[in-house]
Amino acid sequence: MQKFVGKILIYIDGCAKGNPGPAAIGIYICDEYGNVLYRGGEYLGEKTNQEAEYGAVLKALNVAPAHCTHDVEIYSDSQLVVKQMNRQFRIRKKHLLDIHKEIRNCEKIFKSVQYIQVEKEHPNIEIADQLAHDAIKRTLRGG
Repeated sequence: MQKFVGKILIYIDGCAKGNPGPAAIGIYICDEYGNVLYRGGEYLGEKTNQEAEYGAVLKALNVAPAHCTHDVEIYSDSQLVVKQMNRQFRIRKKHLLDIHKEIRNCEKIFKSVQYIQVEKEHPNIEIADQLAHDAIKRTLRGG
């Protein structure tokens, strides 16, 4: 597969049923023309909602190089994660700081990575949300 040279748009969501509770992530990636490059959900185990949101960022940056190493825009409905990734809010919890450092290392292979907050009603965030919820349902029912 040839890598896309322009910009890719990554829509992410993390959710936890309970806080902490069974958690999962959803990732929906398209190119700048709207062509879907990747869609997937993954169960994370027992996590908090914040851990799931950060897990979605990390997984997205691990999946993205297969499609593009140039410009990446990551869209999330999590104000906290976006503001922390944009250095507007401090990260106070050590375990989240560790994930944050890992994310910063992953960013280095890209020309640019931007974090943008959108409403949870954004159509592509709704897709990511559904992928995350489906991953939890599949895991909890055993298939």
